[in-house]
Amino acid sequence: MKLRRIAVRHFRKLADPILIDGIGDGLTIIAGDNEEGKSTLLEAIKAAFFEPAGLSGRDRLSFNPLGRDGVPTLEIAFEQHNAAYCLTKVFRRLGTVLETPRGRLEGEAAEAKLRDLLRFERLARRSNKYENHGLQAVFWVDQTTSFDPEATSARLAVARDRFKHAIEGEVGGLAIGPRGRQVLERARARRQEFFGAKDKPVGDYAKALGLVDALDSEVKILADKLKVFDALRADLLARQAERQRFMARDPLPEARLKAEHAELRLAQSRTARQECQLAEHAFKAASAACHQAEAQAKNRDHLRAEIGRQMLLIETARAEQDAMQEDLRRVQREVAAAEHAAAEASQLLHAAETRQRLEEGNHRRQVLAAEAGRLRAVLEELAEASKRRRALVADLAAMTVDAKKLGDLRATDGLRRQTMAALEATATLVRFAPEKEGAIRIGGRAVDPDAALRLTEQTFLELEGFGGLTIMPGGEALATRRRQAADAALALESALSQLNVADLAAAERVAAERERALRELAAVDEGMTARLSTTGFTTEAMARAHLDEVEAELAALPQTMQSVVEASDLPDIDFCRQAVEASATHLRTVETALSERRIAAAKAEARLEATRHECLAVESRLAAEVAVLDDEALASALVQQRADMNKAAQHLEIAERRLMAADPDGAEEAAAMARRAVQDLEAEQRRLDRRVDELAYQLRGAGDAALGEAFAERTGRLELARAQAAAMTREAHAWRLLAAELETAARNVEERLVLPVTRRLQPYLSRLFAAADIVLDPETLAPLALRREGEEEDFASLSVGTREQIAILVRLALAQLLHDQDGEAPCLILDDALAYADEGRFEIMKALLQKAAHMQQIIILTCRPRDYVGLDARLVRLEECRTDES
Repeated sequence: MKLRRIAVRHFRKLADPILIDGIGDGLTIIAGDNEEGKSTLLEAIKAAFFEPAGLSGRDRLSFNPLGRDGVPTLEIAFEQHNAAYCLTKVFRRLGTVLETPRGRLEGEAAEAKLRDLLRFERLARRSNKYENHGLQAVFWVDQTTSFDPEATSARLAVARDRFKHAIEGEVGGLAIGPRGRQVLERARARRQEFFGAKDKPVGDYAKALGLVDALDSEVKILADKLKVFDALRADLLARQAERQRFMARDPLPEARLKAEHAELRLAQSRTARQECQLAEHAFKAASAACHQAEAQAKNRDHLRAEIGRQMLLIETARAEQDAMQEDLRRVQREVAAAEHAAAEASQLLHAAETRQRLEEGNHRRQVLAAEAGRLRAVLEELAEASKRRRALVADLAAMTVDAKKLGDLRATDGLRRQTMAALEATATLVRFAPEKEGAIRIGGRAVDPDAALRLTEQTFLELEGFGGLTIMPGGEALATRRRQAADAALALESALSQLNVADLAAAERVAAERERALRELAAVDEGMTARLSTTGFTTEAMARAHLDEVEAELAALPQTMQSVVEASDLPDIDFCRQAVEASATHLRTVETALSERRIAAAKAEARLEATRHECLAVESRLAAEVAVLDDEALASALVQQRADMNKAAQHLEIAERRLMAADPDGAEEAAAMARRAVQDLEAEQRRLDRRVDELAYQLRGAGDAALGEAFAERTGRLELARAQAAAMTREAHAWRLLAAELETAARNVEERLVLPVTRRLQPYLSRLFAAADIVLDPETLAPLALRREGEEEDFASLSVGTREQIAILVRLALAQLLHDQDGEAPCLILDDALAYADEGRFEIMKALLQKAAHMQQIIILTCRPRDYVGLDARLVRLEECRTDES
């Protein structure tokens, strides 16, 4: 199909008539601004072909012109297979007229002919309008829908039969016919009876496999129970035989007899140990008594020696104390001398410091007097400058003309002179040439007859000897210029009055005087600032306050100062300070030595007293011991104690030999071993009895011969279930294999179906994406993915611009397929397409559209006609297509 002429009237935004005529075979660009009606034009074309004239309801109302009355009317001239048609549709009952090569059709006959030409069906109920559009649903692309994956798939699905017919015409009949599809569906259904998602068994097959697993588990459990039963029975027989062997030996009576003999030997060894311990205790007592007597004798000797040592220490301490007392008296004399020297040095330093304070006071008085004089001079100068400054400020206040006002006044005067010059340029020039002397007057005032008059207003001249003459100037715009001159003169007079000056020259003199006064004021301010900076203060008030402080301090100083010591009688103050410091240091040294001597003397006195007390204590202890037992009695008692200790030692030696012979440790170990032997034998007998009883109980709990019968029964059922499951497994795998093979064959056929499209698409695609190809849905031919470098990218995951470009290229490939099969390609209409393309891809897409336009008609609706400059295309502007209602 090719559109040749489009006329729209009273349709939505296109309320005024629009006529686009002479649409060619190739590329046509229809341009218009936003909201001018480009998308409405595409809706009008669709409505003309696919909506019935008698449409009612909301869809019909949506066609009405905005803000206008009138019935939507559409007229389209088009060609189909080189035959010319003209469609006129007025949206009212029986409003369709179709001019065909064979005549004129109206009403339903015209609608039926349209459906036959465009091969579409009008559905009573539809979820989307494009379901009524047949092949044009794919090639007439609305705004913002070319990049939508769902919209693209849905529109391709509408024309699926047309595309498959063209593909079959190129690749031949389908490899899988209706019978093959029935077999495939049957195989899939049977496969689903055996396998679910991820090939997981389901239904009876899953139950059969589950039964095998359950029976196998039961058989394993029964086999484990049989193993446990046999192991328990074997263990019971072994333990019973072991108990019989133990009872036959009967080792307990012999072990008990050995234990009694060991206990008797142990009792004898214990008696020998007790006798040895008694002898040891007696020996220790005798030894202790002997050692006590020896210690008492040694202690008396030690006390006598200690008394002698203490007496010697007392004599030594007395001599040391006498020496320390003499040293102490010597140091006390040194301290007194040092104190006297320090007092003399302090008096001398005090006198030197007094002299220095007097000298510093005199110097401070001189400094303060100089500072006060300097400040008074500066403040007097500042006072004079302030007086002059106040006078300048007063003068400036009286001078009303500054630079800005003078500039305004000059501008006003310039305007006055300009208006006066303009007025004089248009004035009437009057020259007098009297033949005889005669007076000329204006308003009683004589006028020089030799001077020319310039009159700008009506003037009466009194001519002596003649009478009077009235001159009425009438130059162009004279009144206006006269008024302007008067206004300018009045403005100048008002400005001079406000400034209180007579004329411009006076104002300039006042302005010059003001500038001079300002400069002088600045110089005064600068001088005051510089003079004030010499005081070190930023304000006059601060300098005056400082002067008051200086005068107060000066007044506080004494009026007369006399030295109490002649300068020649005193050494230098630093020498005095050094002398004071040296005497103080010496005093501290001797005082420290005196303190140390006193501490040492006190310590010596304390040591002497302590030695005396200690000597008296030792003498008291010795006297007390002698009073209790004298030295002779002590010697006799020591001899007796030594004899008793020797006798006890002999008895202990005899007891130890008896104890060694009894071997108490060996007897203890033998008795313990005998007791453990009896206990172990008794425990072994109890263990064997208990183990036999436990095994017998466990054997009764493990069951009997019924386990074997149950094991045999479950084993038989397991074999049967395995056989049934194996049969079902073979059947399930056979159906799965058959379904897989048939699906592979179907995919091969689908790949053959999309091959004609991909072969035509590839030349276009390679211009945009090198070494890439498109994966198409074999059922709808919609793009599913873009394959690049072996990796597939889902179509929906691509950018909006890329999806839009691919969708347009798929349409170009489908159009070429239809052209190759039917000899004619459908018209492609793109509404504001490629809005998301970057500059490089946009140029490539333009070239591809130009190439495709050689075999099919392409109409592009756009709001940016400059983007398509350079194409071999006709440019139509909507604003230039509007016509009159007639």
